[in-house]
Amino acid sequence: MGSSRWFHRTIVGAEFSGITPRELGIQSALVSAPLLLAWLILFWRMAASAGLERNIRHLMRELAWTIGALALLIAANYQLGPEVAGMAASGPLIVLQFWLDERPDRKRWRSMLAFGLPYVVLIVGLAATRAVPS
Repeated sequence: MGSSRWFHRTIVGAEFSGITPRELGIQSALVSAPLLLAWLILFWRMAASAGLERNIRHLMRELAWTIGALALLIAANYQLGPEVAGMAASGPLIVLQFWLDERPDRKRWRSMLAFGLPYVVLIVGLAATRAVPS
């Protein structure tokens, strides 16, 4: 409930400042870029201080995932608006990472589909409400 109130205040703030909610979402995603990159660097430093072995290939892979997530977040805000952009942008990345890490067989895919289906239905339902003109 609290996040819903925050979202509506943000939408009202966007209207008062003369920008669309979509524009607000895109600008917010752009502001997130330096934050996510800073958090990634902080994560790398903490991992190194914990003694976790890191190589340049692994670091570049994490950087690519972060940049990919940012690009998808910006694109999702542009295409879908801020209401569902975060979920729509992260969903494909979660599935891709699962596939790359686990190389699941058919049985594992089915079990994960049963787990993830409610989230897919939620995202599709929210996106569908955006398709209805206001």
